[in-house]
Amino acid sequence: MAKAIDVDRSVSRMRAFTPARRRNLRTCLTIGVLASLAFTVTVIPMLGIPAAGAAVLPTGFKNVGYMPSWAGSVDTIQYSKLTHINYAFVMPGPDGSLPDVQNPPKLQSLVAQGHANGVKVLISIGGWNNGDDSAFESMAANPDARATFVANTMTLIDRYNLDGADIDWEYPKPRTSADHFTALMTELSTALHGRGQLLTAAVVSGGDTAQGVQPAVFGYVDFLNIMLYDGGSPHANYDWTIDNVNQWKARGLPADKAVLGVPFYSRPAYYSYAQLVAMDPANAYRDCTTVNGTQTCYNGLPTIQRKTQWALANAGGMMNWELSLDITTAPSLVSAIDETAGGARSGEITGLAGKCVDVYWGRDANGTPVQLYTCNGSSAQWWTLPGDGAVRALGRCLDVPGGSTAGGTRVQLWDCNGGANQVWQSRADGTLRNPLSDKCLDAPGWSSADGTRLQIWDCNGGTNQQWRSPPAAGGPRSGEIIGLAGKCVDVYWGRNANGTPVQLYTCNGSGAQWWTLPGDGTVRALGRCLDVPGGSTASGTPVQLWDCNGGANQGWRWQADGTLWNPLSDKCLDAPGWSSADGARLQIWDCNGGANQAWRMR
Repeated sequence: MAKAIDVDRSVSRMRAFTPARRRNLRTCLTIGVLASLAFTVTVIPMLGIPAAGAAVLPTGFKNVGYMPSWAGSVDTIQYSKLTHINYAFVMPGPDGSLPDVQNPPKLQSLVAQGHANGVKVLISIGGWNNGDDSAFESMAANPDARATFVANTMTLIDRYNLDGADIDWEYPKPRTSADHFTALMTELSTALHGRGQLLTAAVVSGGDTAQGVQPAVFGYVDFLNIMLYDGGSPHANYDWTIDNVNQWKARGLPADKAVLGVPFYSRPAYYSYAQLVAMDPANAYRDCTTVNGTQTCYNGLPTIQRKTQWALANAGGMMNWELSLDITTAPSLVSAIDETAGGARSGEITGLAGKCVDVYWGRDANGTPVQLYTCNGSSAQWWTLPGDGAVRALGRCLDVPGGSTAGGTRVQLWDCNGGANQVWQSRADGTLRNPLSDKCLDAPGWSSADGTRLQIWDCNGGTNQQWRSPPAAGGPRSGEIIGLAGKCVDVYWGRNANGTPVQLYTCNGSGAQWWTLPGDGTVRALGRCLDVPGGSTASGTPVQLWDCNGGANQGWRWQADGTLWNPLSDKCLDAPGWSSADGARLQIWDCNGGANQAWRMR
């Protein structure tokens, strides 16, 4: 977490307040499968009536932001997109004393505006404090000091009408120190929960340091804010993040109490996201950029969206350090979390020959052409479907110029304005229709050549009008998995015994062809998992059905080119010899992007 610093510290000192985690953790092997999602907008039902202005998110999903006492204005916070705000920091004394907050009027205004918008406001106690947590160590080791601290915490909460406390003791050590941390959290839980108030804690990303938080604590907190930054290479990358959340869950932390923290700043050079976007608006869609000749890395909009999609299926929410580092207009990271959690989907849109819908040269000027191009993972191919009918990239919308209804009109990028010429509807046949013109997005002449300008044309359901929505690590998905010649991935004779072969077969709607992607990296049918026997890494190893066991040989990732990749073997699900014959036994093979390795879900 970013860390407690004095109000009068200089900006240069602030840029150094979070230490790098000095470890190189393994890349995640079993993470959420990137399932192909339909373009259909997901409507999330509302349960009850939210408070005025409260964030409209799936039930129980949290969007937590930290607000430091020394930076940022409470008047610019996007309250309607947050569920909790933690005011940082106050540091306890070794005797259990607790000073008043820095900048009390700021906290008072934060509480008033937060409560008016249905947001819970907590006091965050602790912080990095230059790595010195000796005050916590001394206080928690002494029962009398703990009792004093609990009483002072309750007094501070009452003074400012707060909703609870967030404990940011960053480095409780294993064994004795961990016992004291557990005792402290036990006593705080009794006091706070007895009054219907919240108890949360900020904890480190993972590794040995995390052992200072014993599993018993999981039962005392409402949730943990996991500080998933200052680690990984590049900084806080997706795989490193998911791996560390899964380490906490493997220790027994319930998924709904795991809140995934993201940085709003870069490393190793410290720049806020707002500064990076001010340098170059395209930085919003990157994870690394070069400043003064040195590369610095952060989480851009696509990675924030992708992490949020994973958290929807596998965690309890998102947290950020910190709100003053964001921008409040598009492309705001707080907004990206809110939109994604509320049903927006983001990623590549693919069409003919697996090519991507692409913005010419990644430009964001009005009138920039939209084309087909080989998928390359760039921001020019990252689209967001916010659920209002728009299809967005680089902060602008897919647009039919002048509201034309003429077949052959080429589409472009333009300022989002809510016009009917920027509304698109997905249809069951995969087409993307503009209702104003009653025409569909079309690759002219069935061309898949790089640079093919996209247009509108009479809807005909041809493959040059069929588009696949972004692979996304969203919630559970179920259906048939389709490969060569439209054949289905099938379990031999619908058996569910361990070792049952998995094959291609004519689609028939049976349970043997119904697969579920729960978001944990597995691909499941008939109560068992798609499995590489014995964790083999040899090309040609036939896949099978087996009891789900969480092994890396049952972890699969759906790639942008349609391949289904097993990271343990570094190989893809493959129809051998390009055979689409009924009964063709599926295997793993070196990933090559061929049609015999391309899969889609319906």
